[in-house]
Amino acid sequence: MKDRNSRIGSTLESLLREDGVYEDVETEAIASVLAYKRGLAQAESGEPAEPGDSPSRLKSARRAPSVARAGQRQASGSESERASGVREKHALRRMMAPERESEMGADMDDNGDLRRLAELLSFRNANERKIADLIGRPGELGPIGEFIAARIFDIELESSANNLGYDGRFRSGPLAGKTVDVKFRPKRESMLDINIKHKPDYYLVLAGPKSAATSSKGKSRAWTVDKVFLFEAEPLIGRLRKRDVKIETATSVRNDEWENAQIYPSSAGKPPMTITESQREQIGLFCPAKISQTT
Repeated sequence: MKDRNSRIGSTLESLLREDGVYEDVETEAIASVLAYKRGLAQAESGEPAEPGDSPSRLKSARRAPSVARAGQRQASGSESERASGVREKHALRRMMAPERESEMGADMDDNGDLRRLAELLSFRNANERKIADLIGRPGELGPIGEFIAARIFDIELESSANNLGYDGRFRSGPLAGKTVDVKFRPKRESMLDINIKHKPDYYLVLAGPKSAATSSKGKSRAWTVDKVFLFEAEPLIGRLRKRDVKIETATSVRNDEWENAQIYPSSAGKPPMTITESQREQIGLFCPAKISQTT
């Protein structure tokens, strides 16, 4: 006969014997089986039920040997300690089970979030490819703004997207032939990118709503057009120099300059160009309310 595998733990029978309940459990099992068989026979014959060998009667018949063995087990402290250790291990496993399940649930939640993010990025990438096919350039903020401005304000864009100083030229209207640098800013800010070495004739800024300077955590920023501004470059740079403003990328421009440069939805004074009704309708396609209804 082969030796018992040392890696296999205690059997149920050995644990019951160590706890001193093996005979009681066995008696209960035998009584249950006998009662079940009698029940089947009585159901077939229609005879009344008999008490038979109840668990209490079977217990009394075997009680004396069980008590004797129980006394021997009590004399052996090591066996009792071992049984106690087994019970403590099982209790510890039961206590740890909810924690392991909680950790597994957290991992599944994390994986669910990652899967959802991967799906959303897949949709975003697919839409970006469609936009790129439409505008002929990458579906990013800058090229999209240039495409919108070119269609609405009749601007001929430069063939190279890396052209220094400006993105294209007005083809018609009072500014025909003038160079223009287009900026698309979903959030209205007071900063304007100015390259002093490569200046256009005009800066055309498509801007989203102005928002408070708070944390962007948990917030989204839609690509919308709420207002349009047109700055004539040379006069603006001259006024900034008079105020000793440092002219660089993200140059700070005062609010009154922005108000005077606004051409949509309203304008102050006499702007370099006037927005037509057709242009107003086209800009309105990208207003925050319109965009929010389609997303």
